[in-house]
Parts: sequence; C-alpha cells; structure tokens
Amino acid sequence: MFGSGTMQPVAGRSAVPLTNVYRTAASVQAPRFGIASIALGDGAGLPAAARRASPRAAPSLRRSVAASAASAMKMPSAVLFEPESLPSVALAPASGLEAWEGELLVLGVTEEDFATEGEVTSVKSEALAALDSKLLGGVVAEIAAAGGFDGKPSLGNAVAVLAKAQKATAVAVSLLSPLPAALLPGALTQITAGALLGGYETTRFKSKKSPTASKLASVHLLVDAEQAAADAAIARGVATAQGNLLTRYLVEAPPNVCTPTHLADTAAHIAGLAPELFELKVYEKEECEAMGMGCYLGVAEASEEPPKFIHLKYTPKGGASRKIAIVGKGLTFDSGGYNLKAGPGSMIEMMKFDMGGAGATLGAARVLAQWQPANVEVHFIIASCENMVAGKGLRPGDILTAANGS
Repeated sequence: MFGSGTMQPVAGRSAVPLTNVYRTAASVQAPRFGIASIALGDGAGLPAAARRASPRAAPSLRRSVAASAASAMKMPSAVLFEPESLPSVALAPASGLEAWEGELLVLGVTEEDFATEGEVTSVKSEALAALDSKLLGGVVAEIAAAGGFDGKPSLGNAVAVLAKAQKATAVAVSLLSPLPAALLPGALTQITAGALLGGYETTRFKSKKSPTASKLASVHLLVDAEQAAADAAIARGVATAQGNLLTRYLVEAPPNVCTPTHLADTAAHIAGLAPELFELKVYEKEECEAMGMGCYLGVAEASEEPPKFIHLKYTPKGGASRKIAIVGKGLTFDSGGYNLKAGPGSMIEMMKFDMGGAGATLGAARVLAQWQPANVEVHFIIASCENMVAGKGLRPGDILTAANGS
C-alpha cells in the first residue's frame, strides 16, 4: 500500500506474483478513448474456463490477464442509510508502476496504444510494449494480434470485479498512455465511481453472507496528474458512488423498512452532512390537510404509516441565480387499494419499487452534499405515503380536492 508518497508492500505479501494468462474483454472509456483493462495478479479465484497458459511465461514469473463482467463487494449490514465505509481511492505516482507491490494491478490501455494495418493489430505504445516484454512474456502482443482489446466503458467496474475474483484488498490502476489534460479529470472520476460501484452486492437482509465477498480496502491510481485536480476528480467519483449507493439502499429495502418515515429520516441524514447548505421541511398529515392536499392524503388514508411530504432545499454559498426542482415519487408500497393488484402478473410483491423516484431524488441530494455546486438552488420534493387497503380507504368514485383546487 502507499503511504506518505512512498510505496510499501502489503503486510505478508511480496511483489505482484504473475502466473497464468487470461484474456480480457472488460474495459473503460473516457470520451473518444476506449480503454481496455489488463489485470495482473495471482489468478486465484478466476474461472478456469477463462485461463490459458502463456508459452512465453518465464518460470520465475506468474502472469494473468483477466476479463470480468460480474459484480460483488461486501457492504456492511448494520447501516441505516448508506454503507458505513468504502474502499479508499488515492492518487499515486505513475513512475511507481513497475515497483508497485500489492495484490492486483489493473492496466488501462487506449486504442492509441495499438496500431492496426489491415486485419493485423500490434502494440504501438512503447510503455505497453516494454511492460509486455519484461513482465508478461509478450502475451499482450499475442492477444492484440488475435484481435483482442475492444474499448468499452467498464475499467472502474473491472477493478472491483477483478478484486473480488482475486480476493484482493489493495489494487492499483494505471493508464499506460496519458490522456489529454482536458479528459483526465473525467476519467479519474469515472474510474473511481466504477471501482466503488462495480462490485456492489446487497447483503444487509441476508441471514448468511457470501464467503467470497470482496474485502477491497484501497485503490491507488498510478497516474501523472496535478494533485489538487486529481483529488477533486476522485472526490467527485466518491460522491457519485455514495449517491448511487444511497439510492440502492433505499430501493432494495423491503417496504417494512423503507417507509415514508424512513425516507424523511434519510432526507434528514443528508441535510446533516452539510447543514449550512441544506434546509429540510417535512410536512405532516395535519399540515398537508391545512394546505388542501386531498388527493395525496386520499392515497394514504388506509395506511397505518403516516404520510410524509418532504421538501429538502439546497442553497449554495453566495446565493444562486438559477433554481431547479427534482421531484420523486415516494409511494413506498402500492397495493392498488380496492383495485387490488392480484393474480398472475400483478407483481404485487414488487410494488415497493414505487418509491424508486424518491430514492433517485435523495441519491441526487446525497451527491450535491459533496459536490456543492455554486450558483444553483435545488429543491428535492417527495410526496411519500403507502397505498393500502382498509375500511377507511379511498373508494373508487370518491371526490377529492387537490392542493391546486381541482
């Protein structure tokens, strides 16, 4: 692992061992640049069907180039709103590529690293050619000649997936060919978010946890970049992942966990992350009645869960000249009322997903808590309730008055 700008080996580990050779189709993409991923590690845990031995493999080295499209990353189970912790992501000197010591090294290569004449593809990048010759026994050149490495947007995802397959805790990512300065921050943001999201696995409501869940602890980006700009780009990627994970936490939860009250509590959690920027108002049933919200309250009439009308407001420092509203549907369970969703294909057990819009809305608010954009005021609005069946429930044909008087 890296510390204080120097490279330290992971405790109990030697330099990256390389044995078997694998073919990869996993990759990532920055604008105009397809980036294929090459993973170096011990090959443990990867599918046997994906393996092929390299005829050039030196006996003292072990090699692997891996492909992956699965996902898994252990998330803590006793967390209410979002994961308690995520793997750390940090910039490290690109010059440390060959000296890096750890469990998994993922190399990102762009289409610019290869040259194609007719149907023949060869390695053009001097850095990739040198690394291939020195550490991989020419396997990259072989795969290129066979027509491999198609750039696809998945390098960050591949980091997490390969970390799970290798059971790695410390991973390094390197872009062998430098990207244009204008594209590098976006690439770092995408790689960071992908690495944190790509291996997500929901385990909170499982009685037995998967023994193969990843324990990825750190990701080091071996990239030549200005430190402050890189840190900002990485922070944006982390914030993107945190917002996405908060949304997943809400949507995957059963309706007896994700209630209207839980959505309101989640909004309060977000507001607490940046109290100087957020203002939260949760309108209770009596307040909604006073505002004439008859249609909204009619939906909630038969539920034991109290409705919560949530208004979370983001105001940047220095004020704003623009205003945006993001509105999300917050029906935490929709039984259909007296038009009960029943019979084949009704999917009533899936009706918890009627709050997916609210989950996305709160996820966006979670991102803003970290991004803190200037000059824009954002209102996050959620009318949350349950649609259940009871004697006092809304009947077909009832006449209600909405807040707009209609």
